[in-house]
This record gives sequence, C-alpha cells and structure tokens, in this order.
Amino acid sequence: MNTYIILFLFLTCSSFIVMIKHTEKLQMITLCVVFIVLSLFAGLRCEIGFDYDSYSNIFQQVPTISQFTVSGLKHLRIYAEYGYILLNIIIKSLGLNVNAVFIIVAIISMFIICFTYRKYTKYYLIAIFAYCARFYFMLNMGQIRQGLAMAILLLSIKYIDEQKMFKFVLIVFIAASFHSVSYIMLPMYFINKINIKEKLFWYVLIFAMILGSTGWLGIIISNFSNFLPKGVVNYYYSAEYGYKYGIVNSVVLFRILVCFIIFRYRGIMRNNIKYFDVIFKTYLCGVIILISFNEVSILAARTAAIFAVFEPVFIGAFISIFKNKLVGYNFVLIYIFILIYFNFFLKMFEVFIPYKSIFF
Repeated sequence: MNTYIILFLFLTCSSFIVMIKHTEKLQMITLCVVFIVLSLFAGLRCEIGFDYDSYSNIFQQVPTISQFTVSGLKHLRIYAEYGYILLNIIIKSLGLNVNAVFIIVAIISMFIICFTYRKYTKYYLIAIFAYCARFYFMLNMGQIRQGLAMAILLLSIKYIDEQKMFKFVLIVFIAASFHSVSYIMLPMYFINKINIKEKLFWYVLIFAMILGSTGWLGIIISNFSNFLPKGVVNYYYSAEYGYKYGIVNSVVLFRILVCFIIFRYRGIMRNNIKYFDVIFKTYLCGVIILISFNEVSILAARTAAIFAVFEPVFIGAFISIFKNKLVGYNFVLIYIFILIYFNFFLKMFEVFIPYKSIFF
C-alpha cells in the first residue's frame, strides 16, 4: 500500500513542475525520471496485475527460434497476436524469462507515451499523471498487449495530419500485431477529412444513444457469429464480460462533459495542443463507439480505449482555459485524485495490493 502512495506522491510532485516558469530543462529531466520510474514499476512487477498468469502461460508455450515452425505454432493454444508471440519467441531464445517480456513492453510503452505526450502538449507532465490514473494500472500493469498497441497508435496522429497514408497504415498494422482492436483506428484517416462541427457531433451522439439502445450488436453477433472474430463472440456470451456498459454511466457522462468543454474552449485548446483537430476528432469517435457498443461492456471499453488514450492530453491542457493557472492545475489535480480513488482503490485494490516485484 505504501508503495503506491509513494508513487502517487511522486507523480503529484512531478506534475507540479509544469507550474514553475522557465523550467524547460527541469521538466525534461523530470520527464526522464518519470519514464524510468513508471517503466520499472510496471516492468519489474511479479505475480500481480491483470492477465499476469495468462502472459506467463503464453511465454511458457512459445518455442525458441531454433524450435520454431509455422505449423507447430498453429497447433498451440495461444490466444495472442503474432507480433506479441514473436516478441516472446525472441526473448525466450535469448535465454531470458517472462519478466524480460514485462520490462521490455513496459519500457517501449512508457517511452512512447511519455515522449509523445511531450510533443502534443506543454502540459505533458500532468497529462502523464492523468494517463496513470486512467490507464496505467489496467494496461501497463495488466493488459500489456493493448497497452503497447495504444502507445504505438499515438504515433499515427502525425501521419493522419500530414496525409501520409502508407506510414499511417504501417503503424496501425504494427499496433494490431500486438492487439487486433487497433484496426479500428484505420477509418480515422478518412474521418479526419470531415469538418466535424459541434452541432453535427451532438446529432451523431444522439443517434449513437438510440442505436446503442436497440440491441443491434447482439443481433449481429447472434446471426453472424461464424464470420466474426472469436474473441468478440466469446465476450458477448461471457457471464463475466457480456453485461451492458450502459448509455448513462459515469464514464460516458464524463467523456461527454470533456467533449463539451473542448468545444466550448476550442480556440484556447488548439493553441496548446499540437495536431489538435486530428486528436479531437479521434477522441470524439471514441465517445461515439463507447456509446454505440455499450451492449457488451468489455468490447465497448477496449475499442473506445484506443481513442481514449488521447484524453489525458486534453485533461492536461484544461489548465490553459483558466486565467489563474494554479487554479486550473488544482482543478485537474482534484479530478486525477478522484479517478485514482475510483479506478484504483475501489476497483483494482485486491489485484495490486501488496506490490510485488522480482526483487522483493
């Protein structure tokens, strides 16, 4: 317990540096320290976190390079994408154990997240703190394949903005090699060309609410299950994950509120976020997907999360809409603490307490 409190205090102190003027060098040093701490904290964990046993089993089943055959791999019951399997094969061939997988994935994921957020907003330190409150424990210390895929997709925004289709598609396919839900990012290349006005978004949002209430997803899965990914079908019929997310819930309401605030202060936000239009359109699509797919909670959450990884960029930049930046910082900080309480202490407490690492 004390380990996590120390981590949260460290992130709080780190995020406050954004409020100190003329500290570009100090912020960069702090960013590097934050990256190292978060990478090691997630990568060196042992026997804690979501899917820890699943990833350990995958590592045990994969062959080394000398043992590898495509036909042999097909007969293994490994439910993971080929990029992740290949990473495990390489690490296993080097004589390392599963802990090396966790540390390498953590380092790559957190490096991309930390230094990409730095490119997107000057409030990157508090954006990283918001990311930790929202995603870090679920993904980087749990569902690491999706965590890595989401980090890789952060890199695609530049190529959407610059209309470099080949590089964009390449990044999406690399991300999909770790988690196939990444393919849902592909339409963003074309959606970005649409001028999404505020009134249009609210009309689409209302339509998504109506659509999400019809049970359309269940009808499609029930009638076309043979043509759909096995994971989607299993989620729908799962007693654990098959429940409805609900159109009116705290997550949906908060994201709608975020959209409203961004529309209201779009001019200010645009000046504080690089690639603002692309990132905003991507986030809006995530909200629509979350509502439309609400009939299957895990499917709605995982698909919408691909787009929600941009949310911390906006949360950090909310500071800019306040005349008194310290007031804005405290406002954002309160939100982050509330998120930590509900996300970590109420939902994940037993999964991560006590913290265990390979050293203790």
